[in-house]
Amino acid sequence: MDAPELEQDVQLERSAPNLLADLGQSLPPFLRRDGRIRRNVRVSDMDRLVNLLEPFQELPQLLDPHLNKFVPSLANDFLEYLRAPPSKQPTTHLLTPLSKAICKLLYTFCKIRGEKVIVQFFGTETRDLELLLSAIEKGTTWGWEERYITLLWLSQLLLAPFDLASISSQGTEVDLDIRGFACPPNVPTVTLRVISLAVRYLSSSGKERDAAKILLVRVAMRPDMQQVGVLRALVRWAISCLHPSAGLESSPYFYIGILSFLAGMLVSSAGTPDMVEYLPDIFNVTRDQDDMPTTILDAIKKSAVSRKIIIKIFRAIALLDLANTQDLDRVQTVIGDLLDFLEDEATPVRLAASKALSIITLKLDSDMASQVVDVVLDTFRSTYRMVAGKADLSDVKAFQWHGLVLTFSHLLYRRSIPPSSLAPVLNALRLALSFEKRSGISASTGTNVRDAANFGIWALARRYTTKELQIELDGRSALQTLATDLVVASSLDPAGNVRRGSSAALQELIGRNPDMIAEGIQVVQVVDYHAIALRSRAVEVGIGAAELSDEYYRGVLDGLLGWRGIKDSNAAVRRTAASAVGGLVREKSYDFRRVLGLLTGRLKELVPRDGDERHGVLLSIASIIEFSTDDVVDILRYVDGGWATFRNQSLIAEATCKILIASRLGIEIQLQQSILEKFLPMEDAFGVISDAAANLVGMKPDLVAGYLEKAKSKNAYLGTLFKVFATSGHQAAIVSTIQGIWKRDKDPDSRAMILRSLGPLIHLEEAVIMVEEGLDDFTITAQGDVGSKVRIEAVKVAAVMNKERLRGRVMRTASEKLDKVRREGGKCLGLDLDPSSEEYYRALLDMQLSRWDSSWSETFLSGYVTSVTGAFPQASRSALVSFCEAGGTVTSPLLALLRNARVVVPVLETIAFLLDMGVLQSVDVPFVPSSNLRRVEAYVRIYGNCEKEKLKGISQKFPRVRDAVRDELWEDHAMST
Repeated sequence: MDAPELEQDVQLERSAPNLLADLGQSLPPFLRRDGRIRRNVRVSDMDRLVNLLEPFQELPQLLDPHLNKFVPSLANDFLEYLRAPPSKQPTTHLLTPLSKAICKLLYTFCKIRGEKVIVQFFGTETRDLELLLSAIEKGTTWGWEERYITLLWLSQLLLAPFDLASISSQGTEVDLDIRGFACPPNVPTVTLRVISLAVRYLSSSGKERDAAKILLVRVAMRPDMQQVGVLRALVRWAISCLHPSAGLESSPYFYIGILSFLAGMLVSSAGTPDMVEYLPDIFNVTRDQDDMPTTILDAIKKSAVSRKIIIKIFRAIALLDLANTQDLDRVQTVIGDLLDFLEDEATPVRLAASKALSIITLKLDSDMASQVVDVVLDTFRSTYRMVAGKADLSDVKAFQWHGLVLTFSHLLYRRSIPPSSLAPVLNALRLALSFEKRSGISASTGTNVRDAANFGIWALARRYTTKELQIELDGRSALQTLATDLVVASSLDPAGNVRRGSSAALQELIGRNPDMIAEGIQVVQVVDYHAIALRSRAVEVGIGAAELSDEYYRGVLDGLLGWRGIKDSNAAVRRTAASAVGGLVREKSYDFRRVLGLLTGRLKELVPRDGDERHGVLLSIASIIEFSTDDVVDILRYVDGGWATFRNQSLIAEATCKILIASRLGIEIQLQQSILEKFLPMEDAFGVISDAAANLVGMKPDLVAGYLEKAKSKNAYLGTLFKVFATSGHQAAIVSTIQGIWKRDKDPDSRAMILRSLGPLIHLEEAVIMVEEGLDDFTITAQGDVGSKVRIEAVKVAAVMNKERLRGRVMRTASEKLDKVRREGGKCLGLDLDPSSEEYYRALLDMQLSRWDSSWSETFLSGYVTSVTGAFPQASRSALVSFCEAGGTVTSPLLALLRNARVVVPVLETIAFLLDMGVLQSVDVPFVPSSNLRRVEAYVRIYGNCEKEKLKGISQKFPRVRDAVRDELWEDHAMST
């Protein structure tokens, strides 16, 4: 849940001028050739232009100064294309009609900047109406992009300020085949054509449905069309389609289109009485009625999009009632329905319901508005219960809380909650800001709730004055309490968007109430919006804020000891949180005894299944313990006695060993030994078990003999032997044990662990032999080159050993195709260059010219050829060619490597490459029959360059081989003629 190091908006601001310049230069040749409009364009060119625009979704306003240049140009060329359309469509998928390409670009502009903005740049000449109508009526091969843009443009043209009858085509017959639609008389032909088109695409599953809805609403709301009865006919038709007596349509998009049309009509008629007479019928067909069948409505409500549109309809009905008829009974019914929608499983539905409730509440009188707020508050309180003075949220439904908290936030944003009712709402927001719940698959379901709470606090700071916010919550200042909660959320929350939302809300809260919050300006500077992008860095920000005031110290400490810290399901987060607890308590040493008592008391209350929290608590104790106390002994006895029942035993062992290491002296040896005997057979991923055991061996050296017998490749006994080697009297036996494990266990992970621990033995010949064998480990499994793990650890040890005899192997590692391996090899050789650059590879090749043993060449090149034939060979190939042209030679070692079965194919391909480049003129490579097609193709390339007669001896039963031979022979024939 971390943000990237460099923000997308920052990247976009830097690259925007180049993107726009590229778009401006590319559009003219894309649209025209030799001054004439193109008919078809390449799909790849179209996609490239779209990709230039896509990044602007992060900052759409960057496009605003350029819209008046790009959009009209595209629109005019679209019209020119429609005036003389091609007779044939492209016959290849590599080309697309220019009309589709233009409309896809215009749709991209609409997606980024919004269709209401973009449509303003379309032409408004009424003469284009007939052209666009005819084109879409005939455009049977059009895609959805062309239909969408054309319908949008038609809706813009219908804003013409004169009657449609004056521009209607004469003599055009229009057959309206719309079931249930009673067309009024004297309707202009152009209107009939528009209605036919809009209704046809109103049930579409694509974006053209939205444009068709806009077009249909636009034509219905025109005054001249209302006079002839078009509005009445269309609304009656839409209501009849939703009536329970109508037949059930197979497509859900049909009902989505009808509902969106009704919603558009209601919204467009705001402030007018045009739709008032239809409100009862619309309300009845969009809501369950006790005395009517619900087959159609049930089918409609299966779609979240439909439910969202129904909410929009309810909102519009309530606002029209309040503005015109004052039908409060229907308004109350709408409010009740909207409260039910707050529990919907779809987030967009909950968002629409909460927004609708806030808008309706804003229009109510103060008494009724207070009742709505009280109902939402009562609903919120009924979702949880108080146990021992704390809220028990175990039965809370995350969906319901999200809807309720969003409602609070929207109400605050519109200042619909009176200042006298703020206290309980703020308590609800505080609860929501710290809410977290896991689903059955351990996924977080509380992120939306916390994000909504941030919005609510931000809205509170924006809409209410400092005087109105001078209230108390639990006996403390509300402003200070909220600020503390926001500091905790912005520094410890696992979700990056929540942290940033909390930071933004905190800045707004302090910026508008600076003198009411402790160390306000400094807190804003510390809890910076960008500083909390990374979670690990955000914890440091929390520690910095805690140093400013005891208010923030207590809040951050409580957060670290809760679900955001040591109770987190991620072990790495628990380690970070425990370390932060130690840092806080060390700064406030007077609080040490209280925190330790709190942790030890919680530890004893945990049940066996609380493995994660137990791990976090033990890590926290280890971070604050600096000397042995009676509490530590009690903790160790607790672990020793309950070990068999614990979950996540490896993590408990890690945390307990950290306590042993931190407490140092004073713990009886027998207790330590009893505990460590349980831990030592386990894998020691972090090395803390072996550290604790090494400390114990320092106090009781005779334990080494028993450890020698129990040491295995993946247990802590072996790690302990490495750590006590320098001070032990059993060095020879330890070396013998390690050698035996190395020879028996070929597992790459085990060998990598041994090499990582080899430090105390690097002066021994046995260690050098292990490193040599590690550098030669090329184990391949179904997982890939797992031996690379061993080679990486081996080259790290080789860097410390600095043995000349390892140089060839190290150079092979530094030239391999695997980036991670090559990078470590380059570090070992001291090359401060990009390991993927030509300069890096050339530096490796030039090493052969100084302090070079000829026996290393073969070893070195066995790695280099894998880069030459790898996925990205350009740099290594260029370096090799320049090296050979400068007088270097690699022929002899390459021919010698043909005996190495592991790299024979890369060697052959490298020889073929050098022949192709003219670096080698001829070379004698004997043919060895093989079923490996890459190998045979390499032979073909080699013989095609220098010994074409040998091509006849190559078996050509494989098509790829036949094609390769034919290409070589044809090239020879072409050159000879």
